Amino acid sequence: MNNIEIIRAIGFDWDGTLVDSMDIKSQSFANSIIHFYPRMNGQEDVIRELYLSTRGNPRTHQLRVLQETFELPSLSPKETQTWSNFFTSLYINQAIPLFNNAEMVVQTLKMRGYRLFLCSSVPQEDLNRTLSSYPI
Repeated sequence: MNNIEIIRAIGFDWDGTLVDSMDIKSQSFANSIIHFYPRMNGQEDVIRELYLSTRGNPRTHQLRVLQETFELPSLSPKETQTWSNFFTSLYINQAIPLFNNAEMVVQTLKMRGYRLFLCSSVPQEDLNRTLSSYPI
């Protein structure tokens, strides 16, 4: 038996693997940071780069990295949740395109009997909301 025959499940990362979300998400991250830290106005490109360089980490970790890098005051847990919700609100209803052939790949794998699952560093409720608007 070759190795491919024992594969029963395949996991996909959502952002940057199935959907081309990096531009929209990095811009939304920058806008949310500038909203909560107005002194960061004019640093949009640097914030976007930091977001991209730390992608795959939970957003709260990305926020902490930014706070440490720019010596910004920490947010309280309630403020952090408010920031996180604001960040989500900036991209959640935007049409983020699937990568070419993503739908076909997912459907083909499902038809061949593979169990598929998604991984993402976004909060589960955000992922659920996002998925409801895609045909996969």
